[in-house]
Amino acid sequence: MNNVKLLFGENRPKSWLSFILTLIDLKTLVQIKLTGTSIRHANTYMLADIANMLQGTCNLSSLDICYDFFSRKSCLAADDICSVTPSHVKHLAVSIKSFKEAQNVVERLKNLLSANFYFDFIQTLDRNIEWLAQRTQGSSYQMDEFSLCMWRGRSIIQPSNVTGARKRIKLTNDDCDL
Repeated sequence: MNNVKLLFGENRPKSWLSFILTLIDLKTLVQIKLTGTSIRHANTYMLADIANMLQGTCNLSSLDICYDFFSRKSCLAADDICSVTPSHVKHLAVSIKSFKEAQNVVERLKNLLSANFYFDFIQTLDRNIEWLAQRTQGSSYQMDEFSLCMWRGRSIIQPSNVTGARKRIKLTNDDCDL
């Protein structure tokens, strides 16, 4: 098993961490998805338990915190996210309180190759795009009022910026008998 999804309710279950450790070998995990009310509301004790759990995940490369649609209204701040994210994680997806908090995560977690941030709503899209252009040079990003996707060190041309003539391609499969 190398992928795990954990869903937590409002109350922090007692001794959940020791129970999980009996079921899962953390060293084999490559991807973890965490969600639930106690995480979304930034329960301090739950975040501390998660940070302790993630310390044992030496092969973890992808971390998803509050990945479902209903978790987009999150209370998680940059400090919360940075405190639970191990330095060996390369891909992060997280619901976060605001774009300002996402900026702090981008500046603090230099180990990330890609990051997806989801927030409730931002109004100053142009100003935020300017910040991204200045602070993430050599990287690509895609942003709207509810999310930011960033790829560090990759200059990918966004579809809206592609110029040139359109070409039509005919797809055929001559090898099939119909």
